[in-house]
Amino acid sequence: MFSEESPGANPFDEQVYRMLHVNLADVPELLGAVLLSDDGLAKSSFGFDRETVEHLAAAGTGYASLGRGLAHSIEGGPLLHSVVKMADRTMLITNCGEGSTIVVVTGAKADMGAVMYEVLRVAKAVGDFMGTAPRANASAP
Repeated sequence: MFSEESPGANPFDEQVYRMLHVNLADVPELLGAVLLSDDGLAKSSFGFDRETVEHLAAAGTGYASLGRGLAHSIEGGPLLHSVVKMADRTMLITNCGEGSTIVVVTGAKADMGAVMYEVLRVAKAVGDFMGTAPRANASAP
């Protein structure tokens, strides 16, 4: 589940990996993060093995899509973030640039106010760089 991959071993974009790791690795109780495109492709991550990254990308995309749909149906405005609280972990899902979402997982004892502050700070500060343009439909004529 968890991984201690070095930047060189990370299967994703090294510059994005460094941005995530440098800005979030020292947040207490933050176990890892996954940056993904809104269509579910993991762009970068730290703290998790590849299988867990893929699970979090799928789950994060689903939660974000469900939240956006719900926000639209009740005229709630744009979705800001979602929090999934479990007995031993908490998962925070928030927008990170146009077309991208960041998913972070914390331990049960995390100060969620501090975690949310740091994650939202990073999402705002580097969101333009981390944005993902919609992919072109390859099968379109």
